[in-house]
Amino acid sequence: MNCKRNGSAGSHSTRTTSQSSSTSDSASETPTTSSESVQSCLCCKRKNVTTKTLYALRKKLSDKAYPLCRPCYRQNQRGAYSPNMYSNPGHVCNCYTVVETKTLDQIKKTISDLNDLDEQFCSCVNASDRDSSGYCRYCNCKLKKTSKNKNGIAYMLTFENESLSDEKKKKKKKKKQPRLEEIKIKIPVARKKKHKDKENKRKKESHSHSEENSTTSGAPKNTYNLQEYLKQNRPDFVEVAENRRKSVVDAKVQREELSDFNKLLFLQNYLEGNSDKKMKEITRRNYQKLPEVQQKLMDNRERQIRQANRLMADTFNK
Repeated sequence: MNCKRNGSAGSHSTRTTSQSSSTSDSASETPTTSSESVQSCLCCKRKNVTTKTLYALRKKLSDKAYPLCRPCYRQNQRGAYSPNMYSNPGHVCNCYTVVETKTLDQIKKTISDLNDLDEQFCSCVNASDRDSSGYCRYCNCKLKKTSKNKNGIAYMLTFENESLSDEKKKKKKKKKQPRLEEIKIKIPVARKKKHKDKENKRKKESHSHSEENSTTSGAPKNTYNLQEYLKQNRPDFVEVAENRRKSVVDAKVQREELSDFNKLLFLQNYLEGNSDKKMKEITRRNYQKLPEVQQKLMDNRERQIRQANRLMADTFNK
């Protein structure tokens, strides 16, 4: 029993010594691990990296390697081709399941937006020479159209009267020069026109000849109206025109009389013709034109046809 106790005590002492040695070792290693534990993972940016991952990295990677947490190390170990893969500070982690931030989602969204923009808009290279540059078909067409059309010219128009003297122009305040080119157009002043008698030469000649004839004959000729001239020279034409005028006036009077007579006749027929029989006939016609009555007649007709078909079928069966 004592031996056993001594043995257990010895084992206990050995355990304590080992624990003390381990604690001493850990104490000796604390300054190194504490600085390393504060470091963050290169992929997921997690802090408090465990010492096991650091030891594993030191065994496989060089001294210049950057720390990784355990899940990031396992995830990236599958696609690693060289041990110095994680030594580059610009390395991007492929373990999307480990990263719990929203940065990856934002990056994916921006990449998709950029792809959509590349599909919608042309990615042409703006070069000085159009033939050598990588323009698409749409941009080439647009460039051809724009090259045909010349640039517009902008200018200003100022209307001035010719009557303004140079002194008045000098007295005016000098305005600021406009950016656009100014074009001055002078408007002519409205002047009084000289009305000239534009008579025909033939009229003048005829008037001069008539004056000469009047002076030679001594007594001036009588001037006739058109009606007097026609009565003297064309009496048949005047008679036909007068007869036509009379016939037109008579037709107008007769038309007015007939219109009055027709009004009286209509009133008389209306008062006489509205008897009881005619009123009943009119109401009967209007009643038959109603849609309900028409539908009822159609239903009766269909019922009669159905009865006739039934009788024909019964006779045929017998």
